Amino acid sequence: LQCLSCLPCQGLAIAEPHCTMTNTTVDCADKGFIQVPPKIPANATSLDLSSNNIQHLCNNSFSSLHLLVSLDLSHNVLTTVESAAFYKLSKLKVLSLSDNKLRVFPCTVFKPLKSLETLSLYENKLSDILDFDKIWDELHLTTLDLGRNEITEAKFPQAFSEM
Repeated sequence: LQCLSCLPCQGLAIAEPHCTMTNTTVDCADKGFIQVPPKIPANATSLDLSSNNIQHLCNNSFSSLHLLVSLDLSHNVLTTVESAAFYKLSKLKVLSLSDNKLRVFPCTVFKPLKSLETLSLYENKLSDILDFDKIWDELHLTTLDLGRNEITEAKFPQAFSEM
């Protein structure tokens, strides 16, 4: 997990298949999206974007979704996550980025996630987590899944011994 400079997210086409909403849970799974759809209801507390073709998470991708508690981005083709992709998601408790193609992302990407408890980075392309200690103090994780990555080097903060 190394620091990465932001890459610009621009010029991406947006597919508009229909998502379904039950109470405050929005299901946009397996709809062919190539980026986060722009018209997710602001009262959503759970958003499932799994099994799409999302490759990039741009800055402010979820900034209108202040109430999100759970976000599933698993089973996409994510390679890039910009530093402010999760801006304003201070209530988010569960984030799944599993089964993507992430190698690195910005050190500050998790900073807005003040309530994050569960983070899954399972089955990505991460080769090291040397910079994780730089962001650890920002998080309150109880579960961190790094399984099925390509990790060859790791530097864990002392707090990992408490997990």
